[in-house]
Amino acid sequence: MTNVTVLPVRTPGVEDQEQPVADELLAEDEDQERRERQHAVNELLAEAGEAGRGAAGWVRELAARQAEERHRAVLERAADAIKQTAGREVVPNGDGQLAEELAYDLSADVVTGSPYAQALPELAVGERIALVAACALAAAMMPRTVLGDLERELPALAATMDAAVTAGRTARTQMPQPGHSRPCYQAKQRVDDTGAVGDTGGRAAASPNFDHAPLRFDRRAA
Repeated sequence: MTNVTVLPVRTPGVEDQEQPVADELLAEDEDQERRERQHAVNELLAEAGEAGRGAAGWVRELAARQAEERHRAVLERAADAIKQTAGREVVPNGDGQLAEELAYDLSADVVTGSPYAQALPELAVGERIALVAACALAAAMMPRTVLGDLERELPALAATMDAAVTAGRTARTQMPQPGHSRPCYQAKQRVDDTGAVGDTGGRAAASPNFDHAPLRFDRRAA
């Protein structure tokens, strides 16, 4: 007589039936979370791009009013660089690095324009400050947000760029109008019979001449 061993057959229980459903729901939740985060990132990138386009438009306005063609060219390149670095250069999961040419066009000495021109660009002091701020935000910070907390940093930088442009536009109204000279300090001095100048305690009359660009080699040629 042959002995037959009967093994128990495990009947699928409720837990076995629910597990695949739970795994599927979890996967769907994770997909939904990724889609929502990507949508949020896309909105932040769009806002940064809009801020860059606004700043670039303002810089082009600065360029348009320059009588010196070489200054216009420098400012136009800065405008193009701002638009690019605040837009497609902000690449999530990228290396956060900026091309050397773009970094050059956004350097702080953009406010002095071309060194080959006879005078500085026609810019108010407030416009110069705002221009440097916009260039710095675009060059040094916006692309690098991908290396940190993009969702926290990028909106702050975009808002700061908008504020810089607003300040620059406001500064335009403070420029002296044609026919009006800038206020200056008059020196309190006397000249004696021999032609010697004596100081009576007032502020010195001499002031540096900022009308000429420094003599230095620069790729911003005509």
